[in-house]
Parts: sequence; C-alpha cells; structure tokens
Amino acid sequence: MAHQPLDESTPAGCCTDPLTLRAPSTHESVEHLTDRVGAYLHGLPMPEKRRYRLILALHEALTNAMEHGNANDPSKHVTVTCRTEPTRVVVAVDDEGNGFDPANLPDPTRDENLLKEGGRGIFLIRRYTDECRFERNGRRVVLVARLS
Repeated sequence: MAHQPLDESTPAGCCTDPLTLRAPSTHESVEHLTDRVGAYLHGLPMPEKRRYRLILALHEALTNAMEHGNANDPSKHVTVTCRTEPTRVVVAVDDEGNGFDPANLPDPTRDENLLKEGGRGIFLIRRYTDECRFERNGRRVVLVARLS
C-alpha cells in the first residue's frame, strides 16, 4: 500500500508550539510519526536519555493504537499531539478503536507471561515515562516526561 501523507498542523522545526499529527494506521506511519515527534523533542531542553525513553514509549503507544485500537485498518487514523509545559512535555496518542481497560491487562512479569511473545508494550510505556494515563475509555494514552 502506498504511504499516505500526514496531516500536520505545525511546521517542521517548531518546538515550542503544540504539534498535532494525524496519519493512517500503517507501519510506515508509526516510523514517520515517531521521527516527527523526535524532531519536535530534539529542540527541547531535555536530557538525551529521557528523550530516547519518551520516543521509545511513543513508538509502543503508536504501535498499540494502530494494531490493537485500529486493527491495522488504514482507513482509521491515529492522532498525536505534543505540547510543552514549563517543566514537562505531554504527548497524547488517540486511535479510532473501541478502547480497552488497562486494569485488565495481564502482568508481563508473572511467570506464566514471561515467555509470551507480546504484552509488554504498556509495561514499557509505564516504565519509560514519568506519567502514563489512559483516557477516552482507553482510546487515548497520555505520556508525560519531565524536561529536567
């Protein structure tokens, strides 16, 4: 399938104004969205390790939104919004799926789950961000990282 362009509401290189990106649910979109948000974060006064962890968490959130939320349906879109506050950056990922209850996810650190192929994305997201919350019945994940 051909890569569809992103809908962007903020010009490239802008790092202090909010950034909103919208893309179809494709693997190419995960990479492109991650790259664009990475460029946004690069202009912020943030330790490199924290920036890397936030980008990794974003990649996981985007993959989950596209695969689980939107069922890999390219007619459904994900939206990423980023905003910088005085002491932190907030990144939200929205999908068009049915949502889920994060409290019902199995614990990937339990013995019976250790060898399972999947089930670690949200675990990583929670570990690699300073704050992670779910809104809109699980159709939005909000990632927060401190700037310092």
